[in-house]
Amino acid sequence: MPGHWQRGCPVVSEQVGPPEGDATPGARDQEHIAHLGTALATMDLARLRRWGRHLAEVLARGGRLLAAGNGGSAAEAQHLTSELVGRFKDDREPLSAIALHADTSAVTALGNDYGYAEIFARQVHAHGRAGDILMLDNMSIAHGRESYKGEREVVVAMAEPCLAGL
Repeated sequence: MPGHWQRGCPVVSEQVGPPEGDATPGARDQEHIAHLGTALATMDLARLRRWGRHLAEVLARGGRLLAAGNGGSAAEAQHLTSELVGRFKDDREPLSAIALHADTSAVTALGNDYGYAEIFARQVHAHGRAGDILMLDNMSIAHGRESYKGEREVVVAMAEPCLAGL
């Protein structure tokens, strides 16, 4: 019985396999793969390569990547910054990259003191330097991009922010 408790642990479902009436096993996987193929076919690979080279140049000369996101995009941004600070494949010098949303004390304090729209803007003002890269997902942009442009002179001095769906 779904949702009942057994020995202190919830039992979510006794059913194995797809729910009744669901598409055949693997059909959703095939649909997902088809959607990925469509997305990849429309991706601007030249632009992606240019951006990757630009990021590599900025980091190689001591610049920093500031990244932020909401929800799943936050997880992607945090994964990217951890790979840059750590290692991706080979051991190397760490690169400077900060996931702004990952500092929960700053996020909650800034949200409380300044409001949600200022959470990332204050951190960019504190950590951003001329030539650094700011990478935001679309939801982050919707919640305060004007703060970055209108109130934070450091962003104007920074390289053009990368506004992307992480």
